[in-house]
Amino acid sequence: MGTSGSGSTADVSDEITADTLGVVSGTKIVTATSKDTSVAEVTDVVKESADVAADIGSPVRGAAVAASTNASAGTYIKSFKITAVGAGSTYIDVKITDTATSTESHKYIPVKVSSDKKLKSKTAAEIKIEVTDKNPAENKGGTTYEVIVETTGNGTVTAKPSSGVAEGTEVTLEIKPETGYALDTLTVDGADKKADVADGKYTFTMPASNVTVSAKFKATGPFGSKTSPDAVGDIVFSDGTAVPYTAVLTYAQKQAAVAVIFDATKKLGVGLKQGTGLAWEDDTTGYPASDFANTYGVSVAGDAGGWYLPAKDELKNLCEIYRADGSAVKEALAKFTDTINLSTGRFWSSSQGEDNLAYFVDFGTNNLFPCPKTDTNSVCAVRVFN
Repeated sequence: MGTSGSGSTADVSDEITADTLGVVSGTKIVTATSKDTSVAEVTDVVKESADVAADIGSPVRGAAVAASTNASAGTYIKSFKITAVGAGSTYIDVKITDTATSTESHKYIPVKVSSDKKLKSKTAAEIKIEVTDKNPAENKGGTTYEVIVETTGNGTVTAKPSSGVAEGTEVTLEIKPETGYALDTLTVDGADKKADVADGKYTFTMPASNVTVSAKFKATGPFGSKTSPDAVGDIVFSDGTAVPYTAVLTYAQKQAAVAVIFDATKKLGVGLKQGTGLAWEDDTTGYPASDFANTYGVSVAGDAGGWYLPAKDELKNLCEIYRADGSAVKEALAKFTDTINLSTGRFWSSSQGEDNLAYFVDFGTNNLFPCPKTDTNSVCAVRVFN
């Protein structure tokens, strides 16, 4: 078989003729049109008339007649071939006319091209050219579906196609993070597909239903001007870098911030979120206060482990530094919304007392008290940042 004159891959079907289509005697092929020339093209068109050149060649890509191979007036198409162009699904709309009654009808040839731009079938028979008068776009009662894309910003996900998509159509997601961001999660109808993304693209086959695509993007580092924190009030990011509390934070930095340093000698920082209404010990759930602190890195901060429930001396130190005049810790925390509130409230320490008691610090009064472990208080998580 020959090749298309428009730079496509090799022909992938045998000659399509009136006999191949099962057209009855007396009918003629008027046009053969690919409904998506980015998937497949009609090529090597041969005229029926004997007084014109037998082979009119392939349509020129970009020309006005590129999508259709109409024969000129008084002539008909004797045969044509199908050439693969790109991955996807389409169909060839063959228009025929009954020369006796001058009535017109259509036959359709489904075409599917795999990702390596080769037809999944090699010959006309394997392509399963079935005689049908029903337009594939009208199959299943004309039902088509939508691809619904949901993102949280900082990047785009574009579905091609996205609207009026028939079942079995290959849909490609093009994923483009903004500068300073990377894809964090990608789900298609709830299934995690991030690992299947290659070169910023993911392809799936459209089911007989709408599809919801959800994507989140995360900021990439380094975020801070310091390679590690070294002063009280330093704001620490998920990549371990830091900035002074006086810095003006970008949106990306606010998203990546995980802690504020309150002990520069130990490089000890407090997490930006707090747990509330947690018991120190519970007969049913175990140790809710320490569980919140120990899992803080995974469940809240999104960084490495090493978080823990502070001892009473560490917690008292945090309270005193926060309450001090001109507190760098207080100014740093004020840069964030929905953050830990250290201006009031009772916070558990990890230190235990006698008779099933544990210590908490009242941040409103800067006092240390013991209370039953089954009482509920707030919890902060701390971590050393080396």
